[in-house]
Amino acid sequence: MSRRRSPAPQGQLILMLAAMMLVFAVLLLGVGQGLAGVLHGQGWLWPSRPVPGLVRLLAGHPGVGLAPGLSAPPTALVYTVAVFLELLLLTTAAGLGWLVRNAGQTGGPSGGASSRDGMATRQEVRAVVGRQRLYRNRALTRPDLYRTSNPDATVFGLPRRKHR
Repeated sequence: MSRRRSPAPQGQLILMLAAMMLVFAVLLLGVGQGLAGVLHGQGWLWPSRPVPGLVRLLAGHPGVGLAPGLSAPPTALVYTVAVFLELLLLTTAAGLGWLVRNAGQTGGPSGGASSRDGMATRQEVRAVVGRQRLYRNRALTRPDLYRTSNPDATVFGLPRRKHR
């Protein structure tokens, strides 16, 4: 029996987030070209056909796909602005990941969101239930470790489930 905390498949979530980051990174190249145009005094530059324009931008050819009569800003400026935006994206993603990880931090040694998600510690259970009651009902608490000699015994006034 696995001890997964959540039935949601974690690998698919990570893959989806990675794909979204890749799409944002490619789109930020185009945004970097547009901002470089604004900084260079040409106004916002966005390719009229975005997919070929962004592919050529990835290949190192800024300005491909721009409207006729518009020239591309200097290549160094385009990629400087694009690298700045990519670093901003990575910093934001890392910061959001840190916030999500530490959102429910309990201050325990494991750090992050409570690794036990709402389960009480041994000390908390002992304080609420009491040591004698825990010992008396150990077969109910951990049936894999403690078997009762009387299979028809009741726990808390309820009949015990039959083990198969």
